[in-house]
Amino acid sequence: MELDISKIRSKSGSEKSIDFIQPVEDIAEKKIHFLQPVHFKGKIRNLDGTLYLDGEADILIERVCDRCLCAYKQSLTIRIEENFCPENKIIDDIDFLKTYNGNQLVLDRSIQDCVLLNTNMNSICKEDCKGICPTCGKDLNEGPCSCEKDTIDPRMEILKNLVSEE
Repeated sequence: MELDISKIRSKSGSEKSIDFIQPVEDIAEKKIHFLQPVHFKGKIRNLDGTLYLDGEADILIERVCDRCLCAYKQSLTIRIEENFCPENKIIDDIDFLKTYNGNQLVLDRSIQDCVLLNTNMNSICKEDCKGICPTCGKDLNEGPCSCEKDTIDPRMEILKNLVSEE
């Protein structure tokens, strides 16, 4: 996702309203797939060469549930506030982690970071997801499986002999 900053990057105090829709790269390591282009609406300001981006992004992603391994959709509206300083400027302040060079501002990494910060680390399709059977692999949300339920951990089986069955 690229933003044209040619009109504001050279003039301090300038501001530009932004409203556009563009695709963003998937976040492969977290198995997050963007189902549609991201809609971003906000503004960008230039204050002494530092660009301040402020707005909201409407996002539709697909994730894989950690319990049942099924894909599910998640709709998000994420607030994005980022500071970008010129690549050639000496950075004394830790707030400036992102830089820009030229007339295009690449927003993919900022949006991906905000998605990661605004989604749960554990990807669960629904609150009451039952997961999969550890024996046969059946999705327990679709119904029970025919596996034996009273399996005993072999390490604890000796303790069963200590309990008298009356």
